[in-house]
Amino acid sequence: MGGFDADKLRKSLSIPSEINLWSVIAIGYPAALDTLTAEQLEQELKARQRRPLSEHFFINRWSD
Repeated sequence: MGGFDADKLRKSLSIPSEINLWSVIAIGYPAALDTLTAEQLEQELKARQRRPLSEHFFINRWSD
């Protein structure tokens, strides 16, 4: 998931403004490939590029 629109999500789910939305988690099953549009299929099949865990987590000390 590339991100989420907090305002749209807040409106869709009637989430009060005093609740901070920091992240979302996708739950469910992927759609069958033959149901995707050409653009969705291209996005789904391209190689994933993920940041190394070392950019998010540290052991014993903060990284510089």
